Amino acid sequence: LATLTAVVFPTPQHGWAVGHDLTVLHTKDGGENWTLQYEAPAEESPLLDVWFRDSQTGYATGAYGKFLVTTNGGGSWSVKRISNDDFHLYGLAATAVGRLFIAGEAGNIYRSDASGLTWKKLASPYGGSYFGLLALRNGHLLVFGLRGRVYRSADAGKTWARIQTNTEASLMGGGELPNGNVVIVGLGGTILRSVDNGQTFSLQTRP
Repeated sequence: LATLTAVVFPTPQHGWAVGHDLTVLHTKDGGENWTLQYEAPAEESPLLDVWFRDSQTGYATGAYGKFLVTTNGGGSWSVKRISNDDFHLYGLAATAVGRLFIAGEAGNIYRSDASGLTWKKLASPYGGSYFGLLALRNGHLLVFGLRGRVYRSADAGKTWARIQTNTEASLMGGGELPNGNVVIVGLGGTILRSVDNGQTFSLQTRP
């Protein structure tokens, strides 16, 4: 049994989950039942994030530079690379206008303006690893990771501004809520909350 690391639902019924051994699972009934679409245990490599544009076109990122693409709802997956490096690719997100972004190990950030066919490495404000990436509904981006670091871009990753978090806990995941608030979570029960589209964050009381 493979450990699962990420899940996405582009529609209420169709969802995908990814995990270790390059595992990809699919549901077409809102999560009631799941089927195995892809796995490669011999590679001993995990997938770390997944995103689907619709019920047919999807992408998954993983350790050692792994990048998987499907254009037929997971019926088949192509294993590709976005660079010659072997850095872990932790976070994957897309803006409303269709740009794809990947954030990963050693401060690496990549952008694709061509539906994942070609990628550009962006200048990064930090040399430590990013464990997550959010594309907000207003078009802005947030990357976060080691030592409580959060950076925000309002220009598709051309420039980044550091956001103070008042924590050095590694930040591992997050999301934008329906009311527009942004929540980022991390080690040790850390919870950060923003009510201004990620311009500032407050450290919430831990349970």
